[in-house]
Amino acid sequence: MTENTDIQDKAPVAADTAAAGAPRSNWHTWMAAFSAVLALAAWIVLCVDGYVALGIGVCAFVAACLGLHAHTRSWRNLATTALVASGVILVVLAAFVVVIFWGLNSV
Repeated sequence: MTENTDIQDKAPVAADTAAAGAPRSNWHTWMAAFSAVLALAAWIVLCVDGYVALGIGVCAFVAACLGLHAHTRSWRNLATTALVASGVILVVLAAFVVVIFWGLNSV
């Protein structure tokens, strides 16, 4: 009976040491990946509807800002790339909507 308790006591210690070597995946890492997917989706949806692309771009921008706190450098780089891609689509669409569409309709 004592042999089983010794095995059970040693098993969690081995699992803890194996997990300590690998970097932990947290929700910031998932936000970095999610922001990249949303940024790509915003550029694809831009072919169909600009307002929907603007909304998806805002969501991608916010997710990329949250993804900048990821633990590894590669995930932070992905979040930075998604931040730039969603920022470009936001600036271009916002300039188009505000200056051209609303500006010319008010004249």
